[in-house]
Amino acid sequence: MTATDFERKTDLFLEWLPTVGIKLSKNVKIVDSRDEHQGRSMICINDVKEGEKLFSVPETASLNIITGSLGKLDESYLGILLSKVEHWHGLILTILYEWKYLGEKSKWWPYFQVLPDQFDTLIYWDKEDLDKLKPSLVLDRLGEQQSKDMYVKVLELMKTFNVADKIGEVTYDDFQRVASWIMAYSFDKEITAENSEVVGEEDGDEEEVEEEVEITEDNNEDEDADEDADDSVIENSVNFDGVIKCMIAVADILNSDTNLVNANIIYDKTGLICCATKDIKAGEQVYNIYGNHPNSEILRRYGYVEWTGSKYDFGEVTLKNILDSLSEKYNVSTEFLDRVVEILREDEKIKEIWDYEDVVLDSYDCYADGETIPEAASTIQILFVLLQSHEVVKLEELALTRLLQRIVKKCQQLLESGRVTESVNSIWQQAVEKRLKMYPQTNPVLSEDRIKETFAKSKSDQRQLMASCILECERRCIAKSREGISKQFKLLDDEKLLKNVLKRPVEEEKKKKSRIVKRVKKNRNDD
Repeated sequence: MTATDFERKTDLFLEWLPTVGIKLSKNVKIVDSRDEHQGRSMICINDVKEGEKLFSVPETASLNIITGSLGKLDESYLGILLSKVEHWHGLILTILYEWKYLGEKSKWWPYFQVLPDQFDTLIYWDKEDLDKLKPSLVLDRLGEQQSKDMYVKVLELMKTFNVADKIGEVTYDDFQRVASWIMAYSFDKEITAENSEVVGEEDGDEEEVEEEVEITEDNNEDEDADEDADDSVIENSVNFDGVIKCMIAVADILNSDTNLVNANIIYDKTGLICCATKDIKAGEQVYNIYGNHPNSEILRRYGYVEWTGSKYDFGEVTLKNILDSLSEKYNVSTEFLDRVVEILREDEKIKEIWDYEDVVLDSYDCYADGETIPEAASTIQILFVLLQSHEVVKLEELALTRLLQRIVKKCQQLLESGRVTESVNSIWQQAVEKRLKMYPQTNPVLSEDRIKETFAKSKSDQRQLMASCILECERRCIAKSREGISKQFKLLDDEKLLKNVLKRPVEEEKKKKSRIVKRVKKNRNDD
């Protein structure tokens, strides 16, 4: 895009804002920040005080399934979009109708012109570039198949709403473009009484009928009718969740930085407002925050990285790292450990002890401050206790399950008191070292000059540098977590717990098995 074209679209966008009721403070300005690889951004042209309003967007200027044109094509469409269509599907279809069919006639056409047409989110990376991110587990969160399934569903919905011919061909690239807009820039807003009034004004007769039906169903003693009413609203829909996904012009002009954030976006009765959360000097950029995401998620969702690291960075030590460490230390097969993991995840009594929370995870987060999630200590503590007797590998399924139930209960009590045994710490450190060996052993140079130099080169070079940044951020977090368990828990001598948990149950299970064998032999002799 040429500078002239870029500026023309910005000017048209700025002219459009007041026509839909969007108000910008006289102290801010939208500028071209492509030299810093940030597209458009907002800067302060005068000093701004903490709490000062920077811009406001009324409800009617937000693009969602209520305000979009699609829901107004037929009196039944809005109700279907609210109750029968999932959030993503509904907003994608709404945007496709505005962008592909209405085009320049769409209320939001000037807004579409300033949304990006090129992306660096991970779904656009080819296999060679994605391989540069190994061993980061962000590669397990790409959602490629989910994206393809959603594309098929949206094409089906185009027929359901009789707009397939109007919208015309929607390629997978078209779909990804709209989905990327939503991924990067959408906001979730709670449905309030004000929202309901908007729906009522636009579709008054339909809303009155729906309210009457709801009252009738509330007073109906027929349980089957109540169940049918519940079935009328699908999961992940607006009416099921009580939130609506919105695209909000100007709000997505703000760049995000977890370390430099100086503004906050909130909703009030009139719509959305953005206020400064601290004093901002003239010439400084206004930064929002997209969420408490690590750098890997920022890259996956938004297509950029924070070169000094996200405030919310974390790395991950895998369950496999832990199981391999245990297998080596106690000379037990990974097949047996996999069997134990399955019991821990599936047994109902164990689930109940854990209040149906997942504890044995595929990976465990390690944060920039050196802490790790307590589920890591819990998993290691249970497996360590179990493996102190070589006899456990000989136990049959029922006996092994009973033993694990007892161990889980005792270990849960121990962790709730803020304690683990010393071996948990050493096994964790061994798992951490295994994970670290999977990462590059040289630190990347991420100076401003290196970044500028690289971004003047090929897309592949840019992605290599971003991948190096991600891996270094994760590696630092994992390395800091070496002492995480010893800092988070008081360490006890192993034997104190083992005497209480393990010996009696194993001996009891062996005696039970012996008694069963004796009874079987006696019965055979009697025969």
